[in-house]
Amino acid sequence: MKYFLCFSFCIVSFLSFSQEKKPPGKVSLHSWSYPSLSNGDTHSYFNLNYKVDTHLQLELRGFYDTYLLANVSKFDIVAKKYVTSKGFVFTGLGIEIEESKMGQKSTKPITNYSYGVGVDVNENLFLEARQQIQTNTNVQGIYSIPKLFTLGGKFKF
Repeated sequence: MKYFLCFSFCIVSFLSFSQEKKPPGKVSLHSWSYPSLSNGDTHSYFNLNYKVDTHLQLELRGFYDTYLLANVSKFDIVAKKYVTSKGFVFTGLGIEIEESKMGQKSTKPITNYSYGVGVDVNENLFLEARQQIQTNTNVQGIYSIPKLFTLGGKFKF
């Protein structure tokens, strides 16, 4: 029963914090946020998309996460080029800022660039493979990884 209530609360919280706003025209904003019930962490994400033409999109992606040791903010500016009706390549620049909660001096902002490929499976699902490389390798944050390859996607419901 305890697990069912926890699972139900997670689903309701996710649905209540999830929002999708599509202003008229070529700009769209997608955002969501959810709490972690086990340790009080909070995770928030947004994606501001500007459709330049039928084959080119510019995106501002960002997230803000609270963890036990630090708060982490990350912002990426991404150019996405559609090479087929559903397949795309992308590249972008990003910055990650960590704010220590333990009274330690915060690290310098971490800069990175990323590139990858993706596919829009349908209107509600996309998948992408991304390589992210940290450009200022002399800075090491608590949650940063100098070279990171990720497989990810988003399912909207």
